[in-house]
Amino acid sequence: MLRFLTVSVLAATLCVAGVLYKIKYDTRSLQREAVALRKQIATERQQLAVLKAEWSILTHPRRIDKLAALLGLEPLKPQQIISYRDLDALPLASGRDVGSQFAPGQASHFDESVAGEGAHKAQRVKNDLVNDFLQLNAKREEVSHDQ
Repeated sequence: MLRFLTVSVLAATLCVAGVLYKIKYDTRSLQREAVALRKQIATERQQLAVLKAEWSILTHPRRIDKLAALLGLEPLKPQQIISYRDLDALPLASGRDVGSQFAPGQASHFDESVAGEGAHKAQRVKNDLVNDFLQLNAKREEVSHDQ
């Protein structure tokens, strides 16, 4: 009986030692992982600080003013903000038709016999927006070629 007790205690001691070794190994592994994560967090925070600094430089009002001047843009005036109901009273911004700048089938042409007065004004607004877009594109290309 004494031999059985001795062997049992020895077996239990070996099992506990094995479990203790595994716990120690897992703990060290987790510590290494925690250190690596802390380094990664510090790197990410540093990169975030750099990105915030870059963002503040890119969105600085003086820089935006210079870019707007290069593109010929002006600040928005309160008179330029209108409601949808006021679109009917808008005059045509430019006398030319956008459809003449596109190949056939690319721009829709207005057919007064099919659409009413509201559609005609909506088409004029669309033409004006496309014209403005084309002008801005041309200015942007000029600026990019100059740089």
